[in-house]
Amino acid sequence: MEQKLFYDSFHFIRYSFLNYKYTNARGGTTGNYIGYIRKGRARFVSSSEDFWVEEGEVVFIPYGCKYQSYWYGAPEIIFDSFAFVYLPQELCASLQKIVPDETLLAALSKIQIENGVCLHNVGALYLFLDALVPLLEKRQPS
Repeated sequence: MEQKLFYDSFHFIRYSFLNYKYTNARGGTTGNYIGYIRKGRARFVSSSEDFWVEEGEVVFIPYGCKYQSYWYGAPEIIFDSFAFVYLPQELCASLQKIVPDETLLAALSKIQIENGVCLHNVGALYLFLDALVPLLEKRQPS
């Protein structure tokens, strides 16, 4: 895999906003996303889902998902976003909230946002996904 293609296939970012943030992804996502809410809360709305994600919870957003999100903080909103394109297996999962147990949180904490995309973080992401995928609610392909 070319180096640029590798680095462009992942994005690990910590976002911070004050009070309110709106995200319009009604055009569909260009990758899969794991979001970990550190502070604040968010409402995710798609054509078939409508749920809240609170501090300490995780949201899974599948490739191509069309959704909107509404973020609220008092005053701060902080969340970690782990974007990736490739999955090592066929996965047909819906937009959903995950309440992580200690095993999932420990796996997620191994991804070091400040180091960005590096072999350590990509490896830690896939170890986290290995624990997460069996817990995801599957859907039928459209």
